[in-house]
Amino acid sequence: MLKAIADVLRAIGGAVIAVVTLPFRAVVRLVGGASNSAGGGHWPQAAAGFSW
Repeated sequence: MLKAIADVLRAIGGAVIAVVTLPFRAVVRLVGGASNSAGGGHWPQAAAGFSW
């Protein structure tokens, strides 16, 4: 019973983390893409490859 509750909480936590980090990943992707096309600095390119 407790294992089932823990699994549900783990699934909910994973969904919450995905929703919270989604806007940040989108911004990093946009900044990294703009920087790559403009030949800009190194930070956005490194961050674009960062895996949450």
